[in-house]
Order: sequence, then structure tokens, then C-alpha cells
Amino acid sequence: MTRFVPEPIPSPRTARGRGHSSRTCGWALALALLLGGCGDDEAAAPRAPAVAPPVLFPAVVGDRWRERVGGVARTRGVTARTAEGLAVLFGQGDTQPAFHRVDDAVVGLARPDGTLIEPYLRAPIRQGARWAYDGAQGARCEGTVRGDDARGTGLDCVQVRRRCVHPEGTLFGPETTRVTDETYCAGVGRVHARTELTPPIEGATPGDVEVIAWRVAGAPARLPETFGCDAFLLLPSDVQAACGPEWRWESEEEEGAACVHRFSAGGRSLEVEAADRELEGELVVREGRLWAAVRGGCGAERTRRLEGLLRSLLAR
Repeated sequence: MTRFVPEPIPSPRTARGRGHSSRTCGWALALALLLGGCGDDEAAAPRAPAVAPPVLFPAVVGDRWRERVGGVARTRGVTARTAEGLAVLFGQGDTQPAFHRVDDAVVGLARPDGTLIEPYLRAPIRQGARWAYDGAQGARCEGTVRGDDARGTGLDCVQVRRRCVHPEGTLFGPETTRVTDETYCAGVGRVHARTELTPPIEGATPGDVEVIAWRVAGAPARLPETFGCDAFLLLPSDVQAACGPEWRWESEEEEGAACVHRFSAGGRSLEVEAADRELEGELVVREGRLWAAVRGGCGAERTRRLEGLLRSLLAR
């Protein structure tokens, strides 16, 4: 079994415009051609350039996204790269890391040894492009690039549909069609996913995942105007990288205009709080009108390792 140890997380602070505008223009041009064609005479139009899968699925260690799943919000992020080059995604409430291949050929869920389980995106990414693959337990699957879908983000995005037919007697009992519609945005990643089953499972509703905030290297941060847990994107691995892998994330709570994360390890406890008011603790960081404080247990030297990261998470 591949053992996952969080890497020290680099600062997710990204300056607006720094090193970003030229890449954004390149992506915008490629996606405009990809999705919109080139003029009225389609036969005479040049073939639209393909977009590389990593453009739509950035995976730099420290990238992080705030997701809302069934009304519950959580933060997930890229916490490490394995020796095999896989991106490791892990977040609040996860019990196991998710390994992803991210290269110029494909983006998808993988086993720790790099074996691809399910391709999310496969090159070349052009409108109408299709790819077939074998899913779990004999499922027959196909992915399709369906067109643009900005979903009010103001970004350059594409919609991808993955459709799998699961044979009778396997994952769902009767033969079941699983359709997942996803929106991927250049330089940001997957911002929406919706999964429906036909026939539906009794009592189940379509699964929706909506990304509501992010901090991604090379892209402007997207954060809500009101400060709270949706704007303070702390990952469990941030504390583990500073204090040790034994520290377990326990909970996240909003208390007034403050966000409090609680961790435990062998009977010890640790809190990381962020708020728009002055705070106290073993480590206190201020950035503009926002404050963060660490209270409790992993020792002064290790606690200080969180200072730069907390400052960057408070930056607006």
C-alpha cells in the first residue's frame, strides 16, 4: 500500500494578474475556438486547437477548493505528489486520499500505482470529442465534450458528460445508467458535477457538487465577500504538515463571524480560528482586518510553521 504523508504546503496566495493574464488569454482563445468555431463557413474554418487536460484540472500542491455537497460544505485540496507523479486529493471528512493522473493525455481517478480507474478528461479535448472506457464491474462507459458552460463564473469552461451502463447484478442491482455532467474551467478545475441514475434508487436524489470558492496557483482566488468558513480554506494536511501526521481534523464550526477548526492527537487538542476581530493564542497572525490564531498543542516551533500559510489564507 502506498503510504500518504502530507507535504509541507506552499502558500496558496496568488497575486491577481501576476503570471496569469497571458495564460488566461491563451486558454480563452483556445476555448473560444474549441467551442465557438471560426466564422460562418464551417467547412473553410481551421480545425480548433485542442485544450490540454491539465489546463482544466490544475493540480499544484496547495491548490484547494471549497465544495458544497448536498447542502454541506467542505474544503479539499492537492496535498502531495506521489513518486509515480499522481496528484493526491484529500480534505475534510475524507477517510482515504484520492489519487489522480494529471498529464497531457488524460485526467482521471487512479489507483496508487498509477493504473487509471476512470478518465474524467482525455486528449484531445474538442467539442464533440468522445472516448470510451471500461468502468467498474463490467460497466460500459463513454465521455463526451458537450460545449461551453460558464455557470456564472465569468471563466472559460467546458461541459463534459460521462455516461456508464452498469450491467444487471453488479453495482446497483438492476441494469442502471449513470450520467455525470461536469463543468471544468480553465486554470481552476472542476466547478460543478451532477450525477443521476436511471432507474433511480429509492429515496436517493441526484448528487450535486458545487464549488463555491477556491485558491489555485496562477489564478485569482474566488472567495465570498462575507468572511467565514467558506472563505478560510484550511486543509487538514496544513496542520499535519506543520505539527505531524498524527493530528486528526475533527470539526469545523462557524461561531459568529469566526471559523474554528478543531484537531486532536493522542488526547491533545488544537484549534485554528480565523475571524474579522482580534484573537489570542500561542500563534496570532493578522492580515488586513482579518486575524487567525492557533491554540493548543503541537509545540511553539512547529506551530510557527503555520504562520506564512495562515497569512496567505487571510489575504483577500
